[in-house]
Amino acid sequence: MMSNPVENPSQITSTLEADRMKNILLLLENLFEREDATVKLVLGYLYDVGSVRLIDKNIHIRCLNRSLKSVARLSKPVFKVAGFYWFQRNCPKLITDWLFTLVVFEEETLTDDRPIELQLKEREIQRLRGRERVLAVISAGAIAAVGWLGYQLQIERSQLTPAAVRSVSERPSWTNTLDR
Repeated sequence: MMSNPVENPSQITSTLEADRMKNILLLLENLFEREDATVKLVLGYLYDVGSVRLIDKNIHIRCLNRSLKSVARLSKPVFKVAGFYWFQRNCPKLITDWLFTLVVFEEETLTDDRPIELQLKEREIQRLRGRERVLAVISAGAIAAVGWLGYQLQIERSQLTPAAVRSVSERPSWTNTLDR
Protein backbone atom coordinates (compact mmCIF):
# COMPACT_ATOMS: atom_id res chain seq x y z
CA MET A 1 0.00 0.00 0.00
CA MET A 2 3.07 2.23 -0.04
CA SER A 3 2.85 5.03 -2.59
CA ASN A 4 4.88 8.06 -3.47
CA PRO A 5 3.57 10.91 -1.31
CA VAL A 6 4.08 13.81 -3.71
CA GLU A 7 3.31 13.87 -7.42
CA ASN A 8 5.66 16.72 -8.24
CA PRO A 9 9.13 15.68 -7.04
CA SER A 10 10.58 19.06 -8.03
CA GLN A 11 8.83 20.51 -5.01
CA ILE A 12 10.89 18.33 -2.67
CA THR A 13 14.28 19.93 -2.33
CA SER A 14 16.09 17.36 -0.20
CA THR A 15 16.09 13.69 0.64
CA LEU A 16 15.32 14.63 4.24
CA GLU A 17 12.04 16.19 3.11
CA ALA A 18 11.22 13.14 1.00
CA ASP A 19 11.94 10.82 3.93
CA ARG A 20 9.80 12.92 6.24
CA MET A 21 6.90 12.90 3.79
CA LYS A 22 7.19 9.11 3.40
CA ASN A 23 7.14 8.80 7.20
CA ILE A 24 4.01 10.95 7.38
CA LEU A 25 2.38 8.74 4.76
CA LEU A 26 3.28 5.60 6.72
CA LEU A 27 2.00 7.12 9.97
CA LEU A 28 -1.31 8.04 8.38
CA GLU A 29 -1.71 4.60 6.81
CA ASN A 30 -0.98 3.00 10.17
CA LEU A 31 -3.40 5.35 11.93
CA PHE A 32 -6.22 4.55 9.54
CA GLU A 33 -5.58 0.81 9.77
CA ARG A 34 -5.67 0.90 13.58
CA GLU A 35 -8.67 3.21 13.76
CA ASP A 36 -10.84 1.45 11.20
CA ALA A 37 -13.92 1.64 13.46
CA THR A 38 -13.52 5.40 13.73
CA VAL A 39 -13.07 5.73 9.97
CA LYS A 40 -16.21 3.65 9.38
CA LEU A 41 -18.21 5.81 11.80
CA VAL A 42 -16.97 9.02 10.17
CA LEU A 43 -17.83 7.69 6.71
CA GLY A 44 -21.28 6.62 7.94
CA TYR A 45 -22.01 10.05 9.40
CA LEU A 46 -20.74 11.77 6.26
CA TYR A 47 -22.95 9.50 4.16
CA ASP A 48 -26.00 10.28 6.31
CA VAL A 49 -25.51 14.02 6.04
CA GLY A 50 -24.34 14.07 2.44
CA SER A 51 -27.03 11.82 1.02
CA VAL A 52 -29.85 13.76 2.68
CA ARG A 53 -28.44 17.11 1.58
CA LEU A 54 -27.84 15.87 -1.96
CA ILE A 55 -31.37 14.52 -2.27
CA ASP A 56 -32.90 17.68 -0.75
CA LYS A 57 -30.88 19.87 -3.10
CA ASN A 58 -31.67 18.02 -6.33
CA ILE A 59 -35.07 16.35 -5.82
CA HIS A 60 -37.99 18.71 -5.22
CA ILE A 61 -40.87 16.26 -5.64
CA ARG A 62 -41.95 15.36 -2.11
CA CYS A 63 -42.89 11.67 -2.52
CA LEU A 64 -39.83 10.97 -4.70
CA ASN A 65 -37.66 12.78 -2.15
CA ARG A 66 -38.89 10.56 0.69
CA SER A 67 -38.49 7.34 -1.28
CA LEU A 68 -34.94 8.24 -2.34
CA LYS A 69 -34.03 8.95 1.29
CA SER A 70 -35.19 5.47 2.26
CA VAL A 71 -33.18 3.97 -0.61
CA ALA A 72 -30.17 5.97 0.58
CA ARG A 73 -30.57 4.50 4.07
CA LEU A 74 -30.71 1.00 2.63
CA SER A 75 -27.57 1.52 0.53
CA LYS A 76 -25.51 2.81 3.47
CA PRO A 77 -23.81 -0.55 4.27
CA VAL A 78 -22.64 -0.91 0.68
CA PHE A 79 -21.29 2.62 0.73
CA LYS A 80 -19.47 2.03 4.01
CA VAL A 81 -17.62 -0.99 2.57
CA ALA A 82 -16.74 0.74 -0.70
CA GLY A 83 -15.97 4.03 1.04
CA PHE A 84 -13.72 2.35 3.59
CA TYR A 85 -11.78 0.58 0.85
CA TRP A 86 -11.38 3.84 -1.09
CA PHE A 87 -10.45 5.73 2.07
CA GLN A 88 -7.75 3.19 3.03
CA ARG A 89 -6.19 3.33 -0.44
CA ASN A 90 -6.40 7.07 -1.20
CA CYS A 91 -6.77 9.27 1.87
CA PRO A 92 -3.31 8.84 3.44
CA LYS A 93 -1.71 10.01 0.19
CA LEU A 94 -4.21 12.83 -0.28
CA ILE A 95 -3.73 14.06 3.28
CA THR A 96 0.06 13.80 2.99
CA ASP A 97 0.06 15.81 -0.23
CA TRP A 98 -2.24 18.39 1.32
CA LEU A 99 -0.06 18.73 4.41
CA PHE A 100 3.01 19.13 2.19
CA THR A 101 1.36 21.98 0.29
CA LEU A 102 0.75 23.72 3.61
CA VAL A 103 4.45 23.79 4.48
CA VAL A 104 5.85 24.62 1.03
CA PHE A 105 6.45 28.33 0.67
CA GLU A 106 6.96 29.44 -2.89
CA GLU A 107 8.64 32.74 -3.58
CA GLU A 108 6.62 35.26 -5.48
CA THR A 109 8.30 36.06 -8.71
CA LEU A 110 7.32 38.92 -10.93
CA THR A 111 7.31 37.31 -14.37
CA ASP A 112 5.15 39.88 -16.10
CA ASP A 113 6.58 42.17 -18.71
CA ARG A 114 4.84 45.07 -17.04
CA PRO A 115 6.90 47.45 -14.94
CA ILE A 116 7.25 46.65 -11.26
CA GLU A 117 5.52 49.90 -10.28
CA LEU A 118 2.42 48.88 -12.23
CA GLN A 119 2.39 45.45 -10.58
CA LEU A 120 2.74 47.04 -7.14
CA LYS A 121 -0.13 49.41 -7.90
CA GLU A 122 -2.31 46.49 -9.00
CA ARG A 123 -1.54 44.66 -5.76
CA GLU A 124 -2.40 47.80 -3.81
CA ILE A 125 -5.70 48.04 -5.70
CA GLN A 126 -6.49 44.40 -4.88
CA ARG A 127 -5.65 45.01 -1.22
CA LEU A 128 -7.89 48.08 -1.12
CA ARG A 129 -10.72 46.17 -2.80
CA GLY A 130 -10.41 43.53 -0.11
CA ARG A 131 -10.64 46.22 2.57
CA GLU A 132 -13.64 47.69 0.77
CA ARG A 133 -15.41 44.32 0.92
CA VAL A 134 -14.65 44.02 4.63
CA LEU A 135 -16.00 47.50 5.28
CA ALA A 136 -19.12 46.74 3.26
CA VAL A 137 -19.77 43.63 5.34
CA ILE A 138 -19.17 45.55 8.56
CA SER A 139 -21.50 48.34 7.39
CA ALA A 140 -24.22 45.86 6.47
CA GLY A 141 -23.82 44.19 9.85
CA ALA A 142 -24.04 47.53 11.65
CA ILE A 143 -27.16 48.51 9.70
CA ALA A 144 -28.73 45.15 10.50
CA ALA A 145 -27.86 45.55 14.19
CA VAL A 146 -29.35 49.04 14.31
CA GLY A 147 -32.47 47.80 12.54
CA TRP A 148 -32.78 44.92 14.97
CA LEU A 149 -32.36 47.27 17.95
CA GLY A 150 -35.01 49.58 16.51
CA TYR A 151 -37.33 46.64 16.10
CA GLN A 152 -36.71 45.52 19.68
CA LEU A 153 -37.37 49.04 20.96
CA GLN A 154 -40.59 49.18 18.94
CA ILE A 155 -41.72 45.88 20.47
CA GLU A 156 -40.93 47.10 23.99
CA ARG A 157 -42.67 50.41 23.31
CA SER A 158 -45.77 48.62 22.00
CA GLN A 159 -45.86 46.50 25.15
CA LEU A 160 -45.58 49.61 27.36
CA THR A 161 -48.06 51.77 25.40
CA PRO A 162 -51.35 50.43 26.84
CA ALA A 163 -50.19 50.91 30.43
CA ALA A 164 -48.34 54.20 30.00
CA VAL A 165 -50.67 56.18 27.74
CA ARG A 166 -54.30 56.70 28.63
CA SER A 167 -57.01 57.44 26.13
CA VAL A 168 -58.48 60.92 25.93
CA SER A 169 -61.65 59.89 27.74
CA GLU A 170 -59.65 58.59 30.71
CA ARG A 171 -57.65 61.80 31.25
CA PRO A 172 -58.48 63.95 34.25
CA SER A 173 -61.03 66.66 33.59
CA TRP A 174 -58.59 69.55 34.04
CA THR A 175 -56.60 68.35 30.97
CA ASN A 176 -59.79 68.30 28.88
CA THR A 177 -60.40 71.97 29.63
CA LEU A 178 -56.86 72.87 28.62
CA ASP A 179 -57.25 71.14 25.28
CA ARG A 180 -60.22 73.32 24.35
